[in-house]
Amino acid sequence: MRLPQAVNRHTEEGMRYEGVGDALRRMWASEGLAGFYRGMQVKLAQTVLAAALMMVLKEEIYEWTRALLLAPAAIGGGAGGGKGGAPAAARAGRTG
Repeated sequence: MRLPQAVNRHTEEGMRYEGVGDALRRMWASEGLAGFYRGMQVKLAQTVLAAALMMVLKEEIYEWTRALLLAPAAIGGGAGGGKGGAPAAARAGRTG
């Protein structure tokens, strides 16, 4: 089964690919090895920033969840320790 290429009636005949192999051959011929990595820097920056954001959010969610789970023990004078129910960021005096 062959999937149709996303072209319209305005696409010139010479610009249409005949398949994946044809597209790879044309890219190699016109741009070389660097053509396969075009746009990699932007995608890498996006991935690093997304991973950093997820790590920060994971830590904050972990601290809030831990504080909520330990809050009843701290209020009742149980084994929760003396730190209470505030997450690490709040205990350290950070805001926002």
